[in-house]
Amino acid sequence: MPSGARSLRIDARRALIPVSLGVLAILHFVLGVPLWVVAGLAILVPLLYLASALYVRREAPRFEDTFNRLLQVSDVKGLTALYRSSRLLRLLAPDHWVLARLGIILTLRGQFREAEGVLEESWELAPKAYRLHLLGPMVRVKYELEAWGDLRALAEQWRQRSLFPGAANVYLAAALLEQPTPEATRARELLDEAEGSLAATERVLCASVRERLEALT
Repeated sequence: MPSGARSLRIDARRALIPVSLGVLAILHFVLGVPLWVVAGLAILVPLLYLASALYVRREAPRFEDTFNRLLQVSDVKGLTALYRSSRLLRLLAPDHWVLARLGIILTLRGQFREAEGVLEESWELAPKAYRLHLLGPMVRVKYELEAWGDLRALAEQWRQRSLFPGAANVYLAAALLEQPTPEATRARELLDEAEGSLAATERVLCASVRERLEALT
């Protein structure tokens, strides 16, 4: 999704009521539709709003289950197809939720710079309670872009807030080794702490960071 389209994207559910009221006003005052007809149509507005909320509540968990299953096996084609086929859900769901999923897909496709922009926009729009879910995706993008300062700050935050900080430890160790004065001692402690609690892809990263550590010491 181009950045211009993202910035112009409207939360359709929030816009439903004012847009609908505007349409009703045009029907009555401009087109001369009888007031009783307009009143009948007005009853549909809150019903449409409720229906959109119920649709998101029903479909979002289904989407999330499928998304996570495909993500576990890094099925980029499957994730892209799922995202593109969920047009109504993307239109009605909160922007930060939609952008977070798009950012993850772009990361898997190797479009790191665009993923960074999407995830940062999601962060700006998200409630504070949701931002914990964005730390992992943002950390991975910053690592790929070698944005070591941002990576260190985000990985520190992820480590402090996560119940399972193994992955955060590895990324933080990577950032510490790329500082002007590498912090090898703390990086080693973080890697040792992470051992045994990592997924397969994170174990590969941990081994790579440890090689970097050994080369510096």
